Amino acid sequence: MFSIKSSSKSVVMLSVALVLGSTLSYATSASAADISGCANKKTGILRVSKVCKPSEYSIVWSQDGVGPKGATGATGATGATGATGATGLTGPTGATGATGAAGATSTVKGDTGATGAKGATGDTGATGTVGKYAIVALTDNNATLTAAQLVNNTLFNIITMLTPGKTLTMDTGPNIASAYSGEVLGSSFEFVIWNRSKTVSATLAGSAGTTLDGTGVVAAEKIVKFLCMFTVITAGAEVITCQSFNV
Repeated sequence: MFSIKSSSKSVVMLSVALVLGSTLSYATSASAADISGCANKKTGILRVSKVCKPSEYSIVWSQDGVGPKGATGATGATGATGATGATGLTGPTGATGATGAAGATSTVKGDTGATGAKGATGDTGATGTVGKYAIVALTDNNATLTAAQLVNNTLFNIITMLTPGKTLTMDTGPNIASAYSGEVLGSSFEFVIWNRSKTVSATLAGSAGTTLDGTGVVAAEKIVKFLCMFTVITAGAEVITCQSFNV
């Protein structure tokens, strides 16, 4: 075993006893956790070093000791969570900054742009019909007023009505909708029947999808206007309602 004492020069002295041989054997098997040192063979002065001189003994201090290592103790219980500290005081609101100066107002009016060049004259349009209505002459026969005639604001000029009871029948609602193109709920059109007979009346009748609100009778030597409106626009099942007005 080793004994440690202080010398007059404040140097730790070590006397090597009978176990010097075993100490030297430890030097050759030192682990990373051990401390290597050297002892002077004459004076016993110690110093920490991994390389010893010929005049020194090589020694090792084991940090775990020579005896067997004891069992690791159980992990201690987790300590209680400390209390939450009090909320700090809210700092004062900073002062509102000063309002910046208003920018200068400009009084200079911009220059007027140059007049653009005159566009080219458009082509002359087709010659229109005389008045608002195109005239269609009907004879003394029953007839169907086609969708194309009805939606083009037609004047049905009945020249002769020799036989009483003749009927003019409107085209169907779907056919009129196809000729109208772009109808929406409430879209309208109008046409006029002028009965130039001096003795007998003509009668306008509806068909599938066309109905009359009021009389369809056009008396002799009378003009009757019919205003029609789309009241149902379901594709293929359009409904048109017409109202008569004596002119």
